[in-house]
Amino acid sequence: DSEKSAGLGSYCLMSSGNHLGRGKVPSPVSAYLRDLVNWCHTKIDLNTQGSYVAEHGDYDTLLQYSTNSSNEYFLVENRSQNGLDRHLPSDGLAIYHCDRRGSNEYEDGTPDRHYQCALLQADGHHDLENNFGKGDAGDLYTKIEGVSLSDSTRPTSHQWDGTDSGFIVSNIGDVGKHMTFETGRVEENSLTLSKSPDLLIPDGDRDGVSSSINIVKHAELSSLGVRVNISHTYQGDLHVVLESPRGTKAVLHASDRAGQQDDLHLDLHSSDNSALAQLAGEDIFGEWRLHVSDLLKDDVGRLDEWELRLDFEPGTDAVSAERSPALAIPDDDTNGVTSTISFATGGKVEAIEIKVKIKHTYIGDLQLELLSPSGNVVVLQGPGGSGEDDIDTTYTIETIPGLFVFLGEDIAGNWQLRVRDLARLDTGTLEYWALEFEVS
Repeated sequence: DSEKSAGLGSYCLMSSGNHLGRGKVPSPVSAYLRDLVNWCHTKIDLNTQGSYVAEHGDYDTLLQYSTNSSNEYFLVENRSQNGLDRHLPSDGLAIYHCDRRGSNEYEDGTPDRHYQCALLQADGHHDLENNFGKGDAGDLYTKIEGVSLSDSTRPTSHQWDGTDSGFIVSNIGDVGKHMTFETGRVEENSLTLSKSPDLLIPDGDRDGVSSSINIVKHAELSSLGVRVNISHTYQGDLHVVLESPRGTKAVLHASDRAGQQDDLHLDLHSSDNSALAQLAGEDIFGEWRLHVSDLLKDDVGRLDEWELRLDFEPGTDAVSAERSPALAIPDDDTNGVTSTISFATGGKVEAIEIKVKIKHTYIGDLQLELLSPSGNVVVLQGPGGSGEDDIDTTYTIETIPGLFVFLGEDIAGNWQLRVRDLARLDTGTLEYWALEFEVS
């Protein structure tokens, strides 16, 4: 059709997996479709924090993480290059983001236009969505210590509405017929992120090529390691620079001090490299860029892969969610209306901010209350006083000292905004509200 999409590419028989092995070794049907037709009789719930094993070829078993939306969930499947998968372009764990209300035709990656089943490509690219091939070596998750997928990785495990699903995958074991991994929150004091850009480095061009790794977590960098692999017929031509999100540049390899060998393999650490040491103390959030230039003519090469290993000081993370419920507020009714925001993962509240928008012809009738998962209730605004129309307000501990009761609470669970109209005649609508926490 006319849509720019490769679907699941080579990773499902019903996409383009039937072409593998010159059509003689087609890909199996993906876990999502097997589940839809009830071929999977064993379901393993990944919502419970723990260690799991994904067996290659166990087509009867479904490894599923459920979100707070019944139609939206994540699946994990071992798609290592064994058996019927031996001709796949990638090797490791496949993680699918599924939504039975999604579309097989329209893919914009937005809350309203997204796949029923999208492969989370581990390299952070959206090649399949943009029809750039049928899959490549960076699509599946391979062995890595620490967190591979969470709300702060790229790609993220956010739900399609942008909220945190709570799905965290960490400590993935060796690629093979039996792949181990863990789910659940871990204390992150380090990150290891890699890219395999396979970029041709233009010959004799100072502009060169650049590859980026994005980090969506705020924290203070304490130490940094960088690994770079470049295929090239004369490493003396090369100039390699790492640029931090704050714009600080660290020269990792300069052409004027290089030898005549082929290829370039760097493995540097800030503990013994002054260029990297200068980055300590910076915020790790944002786009890290690796620039590679070939300053002389005749010899050529490629940026094969590079990796960042960051250690940082634990700090607070921002977690937020919003709702636009458009709820009519019943007039002179002590029950009122209630809207719920749910957080699947935990974290202790360090700060809280509540934004509320209400259309109402006399806000003096209204009482607003925030209810936490533990049962604590704080009145944000009481009846009486103002005879103005509408509410468009942000509430914080500075303006509502009673919110102090929420500090130290775990955010996991259902947070509720209750709005009651306690007098007659005037009416209105709860249009929008949002919660933002700083958590530790």
